[in-house]
Amino acid sequence: MSSDWKESAIRRRDIRHTAVPDAPVRTHAKKDTRRWCKGKEGREHTAKCFALGTRGGRPRFELICTTCGRRLNYWSSSPWVNAGPKGRAKPDWVDT
Repeated sequence: MSSDWKESAIRRRDIRHTAVPDAPVRTHAKKDTRRWCKGKEGREHTAKCFALGTRGGRPRFELICTTCGRRLNYWSSSPWVNAGPKGRAKPDWVDT
């Protein structure tokens, strides 16, 4: 014969661990860190061009956000980095 406190504890535990099928499921969306700075919607990246030096006599540049540090783009005049035998044309953001 079990006592009342054990039965009430069993009932309480069963109620706590019973899944409610109509409960809304929460989903967490990932931050859009590629488009927005620090994943905050509407905050644009503040990009700045940095020269990485040269490789084989050819200059290399990176476009980096000064706020979050994300590497937004990369350019080198080396044909093995850029597609094609002549390399890719220099973009507007490259400072010479």
